[in-house]
Amino acid sequence: MDGNGFFRSSHDIITDDLALDTRDHGSGKYVGDSDYTVQNKADQNLNTLEYIFRVDQAIGFNKSTDFVYALKRFDLGKSFHATIQSKGQEQTSMKNYDGSNERNPGGVSMNALFNRLDVISGTTSAKQYYRSLYADYGDQITYNSTGFIRLNLDSSFTGKGHIGVLDLSGDLDNPNMLDEDYLGTFAITKKMSVELKDNWRKQIDDYWLPCCSGGWSDLRPSDTKYLGSSTKGVFDCTCFSVAGQK
Repeated sequence: MDGNGFFRSSHDIITDDLALDTRDHGSGKYVGDSDYTVQNKADQNLNTLEYIFRVDQAIGFNKSTDFVYALKRFDLGKSFHATIQSKGQEQTSMKNYDGSNERNPGGVSMNALFNRLDVISGTTSAKQYYRSLYADYGDQITYNSTGFIRLNLDSSFTGKGHIGVLDLSGDLDNPNMLDEDYLGTFAITKKMSVELKDNWRKQIDDYWLPCCSGGWSDLRPSDTKYLGSSTKGVFDCTCFSVAGQK
């Protein structure tokens, strides 16, 4: 894109566990280019007594910007005109939710914001990835995930700047943080990257054939869903009583 006037652009790129958001605008001379890639795959295996669920996700984003602020006047007819005075803004926000759940916000977020810009020239490269495998083998459940979040900046600007990172993938009471603010004229080069990995295994006690203890109600859902309702009477001893006993 190459033009002189007012511009505004935005991207909202979302997968199940990743998110990227950009917000750019300004009035003046603007030359810019951007591209992105998205991958959001998931598959599960329900054909056997094992339950397997795989996830493979990725977002990539690249952008180049050259902007010089100027007040722009637009003539609308013979007797009416409009003036747009909008200093530049360039914002890139991203979040990898790997490790998040209802009780733990988890994940890693990165943000780069440049606003009230008179001039900015630079490139932005953002990439994140998440892959996981959940397997329920009946007597054991395993989970393995790996991923990363990366944000690279190379910008020269006059205005305000903010760069932040919040890493909640580890100790929530002592998260890793980066918080930088700029006001004036700067040349900044940043290469930020956080690697993510989570592995756990849970052994399941064997409650198979718990007849006359809790009967059918004690069987795990992962067992009963393959047996069918017609087999409930085989395991349900809760209604059985020996003759002569109450």
